[in-house]
Amino acid sequence: MFKSAPYLALVAVCLAPVAPARDLAEIRRGGRLEVAGAANDLPLENDLLGGFGRAIEAELRITPFGSAAAALQAVAEGRADVAAGGLVSQLDRREGVTFTAEVFPSRLVAVTRRPSKPIQFLEQLRSLRMLAPPGSGAVEALAAAKLPSSKVDGALPADKALASLRGSPDAAVVIGLFGALVARRSDPALEVGTALGARQSVAFAVRQADATLLSALNGHLGQLRASPSWRLIIVRNLGEDSLQILARSRLDDSP
Repeated sequence: MFKSAPYLALVAVCLAPVAPARDLAEIRRGGRLEVAGAANDLPLENDLLGGFGRAIEAELRITPFGSAAAALQAVAEGRADVAAGGLVSQLDRREGVTFTAEVFPSRLVAVTRRPSKPIQFLEQLRSLRMLAPPGSGAVEALAAAKLPSSKVDGALPADKALASLRGSPDAAVVIGLFGALVARRSDPALEVGTALGARQSVAFAVRQADATLLSALNGHLGQLRASPSWRLIIVRNLGEDSLQILARSRLDDSP
């Protein structure tokens, strides 16, 4: 009997081979931890994963994939063991992938660039053009804050939105705190202002099937966060004032 094209396509998807899980024991045997980078620059995360690699005696190899979606897909398909690069567990979801414990707390913040002053209050955004990168949750947070939608531009990705501040003193970019701190490494003139929206968690992503890898990563993160060196690791990677900016973001006060 003749089968329709949609039926045959569905069968092909169902019968497509699934990449076998490459869990912790196999990573140790191979001596390499494959990381899919959602961004080109992975400060803090590179440091943390490098330490984890040394602990399991595996060389760290990071391959940039250019976006969160592509990095998560690489992990889901077994082409990488871990995805990193400012991934937010509340936003960057994909079937077959799960997130580790929190790597860094985050929240949306309003970013300007000197000589413009930092935004101290949400009401100050009303007079500015608000750039809300796709996938950041910024459009929804600005709407919840009852800021005018006519002044919200959700077209530019985060890197281009931040670059546009160089010639736009009347604009602010609303992005995650972690992404803002990373961006300040290459552009110290960026000013991190008031926070809005709910608390977020930056985390690593692994395949759901890789349970022992997930457990080992969570254990590594837990030990580091409880150690006296945790604050030093943050400052080394995100700047001397990163802890003060983190405190100003009022993570415990988010809705």
